[in-house]
Amino acid sequence: MKLRLMNFFVIISGSLLLHSCSYGTYVGETFTPLTETIEACTTPPEQVDLFFEGEKIDFDYVKIGLIQVEGAIDTSQKELIIKLKKGAQSKCADAIIGIKKVYQTREKGLLFTDVKPEVYSSEVFYGVAVRKR
Repeated sequence: MKLRLMNFFVIISGSLLLHSCSYGTYVGETFTPLTETIEACTTPPEQVDLFFEGEKIDFDYVKIGLIQVEGAIDTSQKELIIKLKKGAQSKCADAIIGIKKVYQTREKGLLFTDVKPEVYSSEVFYGVAVRKR
C-alpha cells in the first residue's frame, strides 16, 4: 500500500513538472487599461456586443481598455470569441469595437529538452473594450 501511494505521488509530481515546463500550449489573454483608474466590476453585463473593424458604431461609449486573445495550436474561433467576451465582461465592458483578426507565429514545446519546438500559426483577435453610455 505504501509503495502504491509513493508511486502515485511520483507520477503526479512528474506530470505537474512536465506540464509546468511546457510553453505555447495555452490561450493568451491580454488587457491594457486606457484610463488611469479602473472601477471594480461588481455587476458585469449579461451580454457583450461585438463590432468588427469597419462596422458602423451608432452609440456613444467610454473606452475601458485594449483586449486581446491569442489561440493555441488547436483553439477554435468560437473559443477565442467566448474568451474575448468574458474578458470584456470582467472589466464591465458591454461592447468590443474595432475587432480585428490577425495571425501570429507561435512555438510550442518543452523547456530543458533537445526536442525542436513546433512552430504554428495562431489566430489572434483584438479590439477596444467599451462601456455604452
